[in-house]
Amino acid sequence: VLSLTSGIQIAIQAMGQIKIYQFVIGLINLFVPIGGIVFFLYTSQFPYMILLIMLILEIVAGYFRLYFFCLYSGVSKLKYANIVLIPCILISLVVFLILFCFCSFEVCCTPLIKITLSYLLGTSVLLFLLSKFALTNYEKKKLLELFDSFSLKICNHFGRK
Repeated sequence: VLSLTSGIQIAIQAMGQIKIYQFVIGLINLFVPIGGIVFFLYTSQFPYMILLIMLILEIVAGYFRLYFFCLYSGVSKLKYANIVLIPCILISLVVFLILFCFCSFEVCCTPLIKITLSYLLGTSVLLFLLSKFALTNYEKKKLLELFDSFSLKICNHFGRK
């Protein structure tokens, strides 16, 4: 949730509209320790409840980040959701499901190899889905130019030695 809305936080701060925003987000963040103490007193599932509380509060904070961004920038929430949130969430779900299926099979290898393969698989699928569905042709062209420039610099660097 934070990775989907952290850019919004920077944009709000760049607009100079931070007083009310910081007050609301800071107030939400204060509920993490308070909620943890309350759940610790009433349940024995303290670590799990802290994670649940943090997830819920991060969703609430993400909503308020989006609210303030739309308020100050004039962008509609629906347009932002269609352009940014929905593609990111769909891509994340696909990567999660592929990794879940991969990790649920009994692979005869060490945990280090399994983690490495999971990382490579997840990164490959994520990059493929991003390039296929989330980038415009102009962005794809710029990334390819950047990659070519980087590859040329690497080849030149190692070619001289």
